[in-house]
Order: sequence, then C-alpha cells, then structure tokens
Amino acid sequence: MGIESIDFSHSGVTVQQSHPCQEGSSCCDDDYCRCGVYTHVDIDTSDKGTICHMVCQEFDITDEVDKYVVDRILNNMDGYYDESYNFYAGAGYYGEELDRVWFSSDPERINNAIEHIKELNTVEEKIEFALTVEYGFVLGKLKDVTYELKDISPHKMEAGN
Repeated sequence: MGIESIDFSHSGVTVQQSHPCQEGSSCCDDDYCRCGVYTHVDIDTSDKGTICHMVCQEFDITDEVDKYVVDRILNNMDGYYDESYNFYAGAGYYGEELDRVWFSSDPERINNAIEHIKELNTVEEKIEFALTVEYGFVLGKLKDVTYELKDISPHKMEAGN
C-alpha cells in the first residue's frame, strides 16, 4: 500500500504520444498508424481532484479535513508535477500501449506524511500539520487556535477577502 502502488493511467495523469508517421515519416505507408510511442507524462492541472481522490482511496481517508491535508501534502511534495511520475508502455498492435503510470518521486515521503495525519486526532492538529508541510512552520498567533469546517457559498465569496 502506498502512493507508488496506485495506477494513475486513467486519471488526471496522461502520457503524451508521438507519431512519426504524422511528422513526415512513411513508416505506416498511409495505413493504420502503428508507430505511436509514449514520450512523457502530462498532469492535467484541472484534474488534481481525481489524483487526490485516488490517493485518499488508497489510504482509506474519508474525513473532509484529512482530504484537505492530503491535497496540501500532494501540492507541496510534488504530487501534482509531471516529473514525479513514470510510465511503462509495452508493444501493441497500434504502437505502444500504456500499461501503468505511477508516482516515483520519493513516494515514502508522501506515504509517511499521509500516515501521520491518520494519527492526528483534532482538526487543529491536522491544520497545523498542513501549515507545517506548506510553510515549514506555524505562526505563533495561529497556535492554540480553534478551527472549524464551514461550507461557504461561492456566490458569497469576494476577490481579495
């Protein structure tokens, strides 16, 4: 169990493919393209929620505050960066076929941070941990503050507030 065991190939992580036949090569002789080669990982930043959701499922995290902290962990420990993922592609009839995409950039660091939040009992401890992950410390005036989770209508939010 851990972030490295999740297959992200059907999530917000995509792998870009190159087709030499579309770049001037006659390798496919105007037939069905069979020369596709996977080249690099591309994170769809608008789909970070899917990545976070998959990680939360892997660690059996259902609490909303814990999900928020996992998102902060992923954001600050390279969980949303293209370079943090590797892929494996094998030979297929129409060129390479994607077998698996996995997180490979220091997965133990993320795993340990997520396991740590599962040990924390209060919202305050979890928020302080998220702040420490994000900023490296918690401001003195934010220690011993009581936090609460509230739903706010997006229509009541104003820019700059």
